[in-house]
Amino acid sequence: MKSLKFVILLFFTSLIVSGCGSSKGVQSRRTKLEENECRKLAMEKPSTRAWGRAVHPDMSHAISYAEADARNKFAAAIETAVKLGRTVYDEGYQKATADNHEGAVVRDDQGKRELENAQVAGAVVRNTVVIKDELYELRNGQIEAYVTLEYTGDIGDMTSAIVKNIKQRVSDEERQRIDYDEKKFREYIEEELKKMRAADK
Repeated sequence: MKSLKFVILLFFTSLIVSGCGSSKGVQSRRTKLEENECRKLAMEKPSTRAWGRAVHPDMSHAISYAEADARNKFAAAIETAVKLGRTVYDEGYQKATADNHEGAVVRDDQGKRELENAQVAGAVVRNTVVIKDELYELRNGQIEAYVTLEYTGDIGDMTSAIVKNIKQRVSDEERQRIDYDEKKFREYIEEELKKMRAADK
């Protein structure tokens, strides 16, 4: 009986020891990756910066594609911020939806607004410059490029550019609604821009 208890105890002890050993093995397989400098730089000011990455056999193409990647991320984030800012501002505004004709107008306006938001974002992104790039040669001979770009002003300048650009594109009716409380409109747009994290994508 004593020998049986000893065997059982020995068995469980070996399981515990092997279990601890295996968890150490798993932990040792984890390697903390060094953060890319371009991404790190962009994350310092995520509302006015973005980073991009591309791989290509030709260095100049790799850099160009990385810039395009960064600009696309930045434009998408700005477009979302503008959309949300405009939506919040217009919350109290109700369009008539009683018949199909009016419903179609609402849908058309929504499509027009999405196009305006994309155009505004594109105009803002044109005022960015590359502030850092990094190049790596991969084992297969391809070039990996990273870039960080930044808007040429601060977030207040960006908000002003967005509001001005929106007012140039919208109908007279909507321009009047913006003029009614442009300060509040600017606040909503700027608040959404501050939440923007293009750099984190």
